[in-house]
Amino acid sequence: MFFDLGEVLGTIGAVSLRAITFKKGRWVALILAYFFLGGIGFSQKEQWLKFRPVSDDYGVRGVTVLVTTNLPVGLVPPKESGTLAFFRWCTALDGKARWFCFPIPPLGGTVTKLYIDKNANGRLDDDAPELPVRSSEGECEFGPFKIQLSTPDGPVVYVIGVVIEDRAERASQGPRWLPRIFSAGVYQGKVDFGGKKVLLTLIDCNANGVFNDTFECPEGPDMIAIDEGNSLSESDMNERPLSRYIEVGGGWYELEVAPDGAWVKVRKAEGLQWGTIQVPVGVTELKLIGENGKLDLRPQDGIGQLPVGMYEIMEYEYSKKDSAGVNWRVKGWFKESVFVRVQKEVPGSLRLGEPITLALSHEALGEGRVRFELDVQGPLEERVMVYRGKQQSVPPRLAIFSADGVFAVTNTLEYG
Repeated sequence: MFFDLGEVLGTIGAVSLRAITFKKGRWVALILAYFFLGGIGFSQKEQWLKFRPVSDDYGVRGVTVLVTTNLPVGLVPPKESGTLAFFRWCTALDGKARWFCFPIPPLGGTVTKLYIDKNANGRLDDDAPELPVRSSEGECEFGPFKIQLSTPDGPVVYVIGVVIEDRAERASQGPRWLPRIFSAGVYQGKVDFGGKKVLLTLIDCNANGVFNDTFECPEGPDMIAIDEGNSLSESDMNERPLSRYIEVGGGWYELEVAPDGAWVKVRKAEGLQWGTIQVPVGVTELKLIGENGKLDLRPQDGIGQLPVGMYEIMEYEYSKKDSAGVNWRVKGWFKESVFVRVQKEVPGSLRLGEPITLALSHEALGEGRVRFELDVQGPLEERVMVYRGKQQSVPPRLAIFSADGVFAVTNTLEYG
């Protein structure tokens, strides 16, 4: 019996072989051995996820868009009297723009209807208006809406919602109406990472219709949430940006996500280059986010290893014992972005933990009133909280005296 094993295995990434003669019954065993002894395994197969609708309460996500009262060129408006406001939503899945429109209510009123060009035919007069599902002072919510998109792989249904904020009190600072479009669904399912199955959720954070945006996307990356079995609730899942690599169960993987979110492919990370970051010895935990994902690094003796790339420092913990043997702990987080580049040959370094300083600022409010603000800061002007043992240490106190000594007051301030 003759087989061109190149045709059999070439489609799954195996080494192409010429026609080889096999004795009856042995070729099946050989191919099975290839799979179980380190061949392609599960990693190159599509692992399918299920769509699950979510509400806006899932998180403040989506994209805020601007409105115009000018009729867009080529768009047929709905048959409405009064002033109309228009905004649009675009998706790369079918490359089309869809216009939205609502009649502007009088001052003090709320938006009562929303027109959507769901089929992208350039007409809003052939679509029935949507009514709000929630309305309160200052904003109203519409949806979710199903929008069918035509893609090269066939029709895809995408679900969105819209929240319109009324900024009447702040209209002098910008537009009065501020719509936010959000994805009203996620894709979720059990995914196999090297034999370990975890619950994976795909979130289209920027609501552009695709679920596979990484840091290279101008609108920002989409998010994934992972439950390795230790999450108490969905809100407790380990959420991170979709990135080049993903760490699961101590292993590193590459994750390929279908644009519409319907499936993922997983494979072991190959050619991963590692670099070193140096921090003060007292730093026990360092949380970073960057092109290689969200990392929770626990340095040993001031040294940590992580994949080469650029990272933003999010939080850290630092501990040190005083002369009496009492352990002091500092938790720091950053008001402004702080980045570190990790390279293969040159270690990156960060000065964290100490010294701790106090930054006092004040603002004159008029009529003899002054507001003081005291920041407890680390060496990179990050805000910190200080703990003595397991208890938060007493915040600093501020003593204020008048020049003539008549007025004197001491206040205990809060951290931050």
